[in-house]
Amino acid sequence: MDAVVVARGGDRWLPRLLATLAEIASRPPLVVHTLAEAEVAVAARGPEVVVFDPSVAGTDFPIVLSERGGTRCVGWLGSRSSPVVAALLVAGAAEVLDASMGDEELLARLRVCLSRADDGRSSALTVGPLRVDAQHRVAEWDGRHLGLTAREGEVLQVLAASHRRPVRREVLYRLVWGWSMPRGDRTVDVNVKRLRDKLHRAGAAAEIRTHPGVGYALDVRIADEAVTGL
Repeated sequence: MDAVVVARGGDRWLPRLLATLAEIASRPPLVVHTLAEAEVAVAARGPEVVVFDPSVAGTDFPIVLSERGGTRCVGWLGSRSSPVVAALLVAGAAEVLDASMGDEELLARLRVCLSRADDGRSSALTVGPLRVDAQHRVAEWDGRHLGLTAREGEVLQVLAASHRRPVRREVLYRLVWGWSMPRGDRTVDVNVKRLRDKLHRAGAAAEIRTHPGVGYALDVRIADEAVTGL
C-alpha cells in the first residue's frame, strides 16, 4: 500500500499519523506540504490512500481527486469538529480521522477504508500520445516503448502529471527518491538528460524545458490542439 500525506511541516500529530500508516504501508508514506505538490504526487504515484489536513488542502480536496478512481481520500483533523467532518464527507472523503482517536482505532479505520478500495484503480497517466505508468514499468510514445529505467519512468510521470507547469528539482527528487535532495546533488539533472535523449531518439514530439532557478517542465505537442494565427 502506498500513501501520500498532505500536511504542514512540523505539525505535532504528523509523527503519530506516519507511524500508523507505516503499519500497513509497503513503503514510507510521502509527505507534501502544498496543494499543488499533492496533486502532482497523486498523479505521479497513484497511491491507494491520501491523508490530508483540510487546513492545507481545503475541504473540497476529495472533489479535486475524484477523477482518480481507487485513491482513497482521508481527512485528518488535529481535533474533532463536526461541521468540518460533515463538509469532508459531503465532498467525498472516504473517512475522517482525528487526533482524539486511539492508535488501535486509527489503524482499524484505515484498514477498513482500504478494504473498500476500487480494484479498477489505474496508475497510468496519458498526455496526448504519451502514456506512462511508472508503477508497472510502462512508458510509451504512440504505442512504442521508450526503454526507460525505473527511475526515468518515475521522473517522466511526475513531469507528465504537471504537464507544461515547471516542477522544482527538489520536488522532483522528493517525489521520486522519497527524501530531501542533498545539497549539490545532480541526480535529477542526469535523469532528465537521459530522458531527453530517449524522447529524441523515439521521435517523440515532447520537450523537457529547463526553467532556470526553478526546475523542469514537460511540453507534449498534442495533434488535436487548435492551431491559431493562420
